[in-house]
Amino acid sequence: MEATLWMVRRKFATVQQMQTDEFATKKEQAIVFDVRKKEEYDISRIEGSTWVPPKDTDRVQEVLKEKNYTPGTPVVFYCSLGYRSSQLAEMTETREAQEGDVAVDSHDLYNLEGSIFKWAIEGYPIVNNNGATKFVHPYNTVFGMILPSKMRRTTLPKE
Repeated sequence: MEATLWMVRRKFATVQQMQTDEFATKKEQAIVFDVRKKEEYDISRIEGSTWVPPKDTDRVQEVLKEKNYTPGTPVVFYCSLGYRSSQLAEMTETREAQEGDVAVDSHDLYNLEGSIFKWAIEGYPIVNNNGATKFVHPYNTVFGMILPSKMRRTTLPKE
């Protein structure tokens, strides 16, 4: 995981990285975006997060308005390991202002370092539509190897 985190920090050097322990203390006050495919989100997510497709800054703006973003409110993005979420955090910061956009203070934008993989591996809670879960979508077979095998799940269990 460390090599991937290093690569994300290097590629998105202007994006602030929030550590999981800090996020745990700020999560309730934050606006949190899950930046994965819908099928990944359906397996598990951080409770209270809002799903947004990767690269969809229009949807980010809609949610910021819905949640009444004000400067000083942390806006935290996560994905599997941090690449897609760092990319969307950067895109949100550099988006050319459109009429009606919420002006987001760049000091409020964060990527959750290690994203849901690190969050879940460290034992923080994750949920799906049925409540608490221990499973995480592995994204792909390569990055999925970072997750313990008992945590990997690509489909929801049949009811």
